Amino acid sequence: MLTITVGGESNQTLAYIEGPSKIVLDRKGTFIFKVEEDNDTLQDVTFSLNNNLATIIEIKDNYTCIVHANNKNLLGDCILSAVYNGNTYNKTFSIVPLW
Repeated sequence: MLTITVGGESNQTLAYIEGPSKIVLDRKGTFIFKVEEDNDTLQDVTFSLNNNLATIIEIKDNYTCIVHANNKNLLGDCILSAVYNGNTYNKTFSIVPLW
């Protein structure tokens, strides 16, 4: 599992999207937005995708996003974006064939 960490400036929240780097056609992948901060009252996260190779099918507990890859043999890279506290965090993953 690949994790991309963004942020790190002293005045910026350290956060990242954890999830798979590949999803097989017509399968699901789970992505979790993680925040490293001491505040117990975290704000909601808004998820979005940059193209139609995959679809967000469910958002659980405001920090977990389940993505379903297409079943039309469309392959390529997707970018899942999460907006949190006015900042955008991205995670790139690929839609790959079964074999």
